[in-house]
Amino acid sequence: MPQATRRRRHIFLVTLVSGIAIVALFLAGYGVYINRLTRYDRDPLSDPAVGFQMLEPTNLPPGIKITDKRLGLNHSAPHKIRNTWAELNFRTEDWVYSIQESKAGDVDKEETITTLTNFDPSSVQPTCTQRKSPHGSTYRLCHWIDYGRISVYEINNIQQGVYILTRFPTLLQKPLTVEDTDAYIDSFKPVNSSGLPILVDTI
Repeated sequence: MPQATRRRRHIFLVTLVSGIAIVALFLAGYGVYINRLTRYDRDPLSDPAVGFQMLEPTNLPPGIKITDKRLGLNHSAPHKIRNTWAELNFRTEDWVYSIQESKAGDVDKEETITTLTNFDPSSVQPTCTQRKSPHGSTYRLCHWIDYGRISVYEINNIQQGVYILTRFPTLLQKPLTVEDTDAYIDSFKPVNSSGLPILVDTI
């Protein structure tokens, strides 16, 4: 075989092997990338950019119980998560009154404070106050009445980097006390969020 032909064959084989190696590396890297993205889709709170450690209270006010739990995520593109949240529901017919959790941001801090001092557990329109729990956790406590029959207690609080918005529905004749809300705030513990149903919203 002429030397020039052997050289061309050698160059072709080297180029072919190099090309196959590059493609294999690309496919392997892409596979890891897709696996990581789909894992975040399955467990959105594990996404380091928008995820957080889910929390759950161990002490609920009298007559209140958690009936359901779910996670949520917003997609701005396939496999691209814009934000995530977790919900713990207090009713079976809807998700109006629940615990809503998300990764805390600067705007959320403003939701946990108030200069109002007119909190009234019998008020029809919103009344609020600022409180600090026995363990030193600051929260905003508000009250109003929905539909003339549901006494609503709203609590805004940040713990462990998690913004927690709570709306308790109670009977008008069974008001909550600040001792109830203090004990509730101080009872949050980390929980495992994997395996919960996921509500997906594409933007």
